[in-house]
Formats: sequence, C-alpha cells, structure tokens
Amino acid sequence: MKFKHPKRMVFLFTIIIIILLKTIWVLYMCHGNSSFETEKADILKRRRYLINQTMISPKQLLDKMPAAIGEQFQGEWAIYTYSMFSTSLTNIANIFPETKKESVQIIDSLIIKVLSPEIRQYDTNR
Repeated sequence: MKFKHPKRMVFLFTIIIIILLKTIWVLYMCHGNSSFETEKADILKRRRYLINQTMISPKQLLDKMPAAIGEQFQGEWAIYTYSMFSTSLTNIANIFPETKKESVQIIDSLIIKVLSPEIRQYDTNR
C-alpha cells in the first residue's frame, strides 16, 4: 500500500502519538488527586496552622526568625511573612467564602502588626 502524501502521514502520526502520550501523562499525574472535600480539609488545616504560627506578638515572630540573618533581614522577613499570609488568606477566602469574615479580621490584625514598632525597627535603624 502506497500513501499519496507520506510526509503528511508521518506528521499526523507524530502528532497523534504526542497527544496520546500527553493524555497518558496527565491521567497518571492526576491519579492521586483527592476529592474536593479532602482538598478543602487540607487547605483549611494548613490555613489554621499558619494562623497559629503567625498570629503571635511581633516580638515572638521576630524571635522565630533565624538570628544569623541579622536584625534588618529579620524585620524584612517578618513583613514578608505577614504579606504572604495576607495574600494566602485572601486567596482562600475567594475559594471558600465561609472563611472571609475571619480572614478580614486576621488581615486587619496583620496590618496593625506590620505597623508595630518592633517590626518597623529594622527600617528605623537604617
């Protein structure tokens, strides 16, 4: 059997193989994914952990920072921690609206913590 356009057939066959391999790969990688409820429980568990680790006094948070990085970077790291935590709370509240009210209160508290003299000390020293 002779094909009229052998280059086109090879190209088509290659594309089909690539699509098939990609489909198999995606199915394999998604195989271990959990249900929506399991994922939700995991996200909310991580959220609670971050609340417990971050909603402490600014002094306690600074004390958790590695001493080797120095006071300036401890302060910057603390502000970064508060900033990223606020972002994660916002993202979680968008996905799970039932967390919005608590998240707003926590973010408000984080803003107050960022403005505290302990956290701003690194900038004041500069």
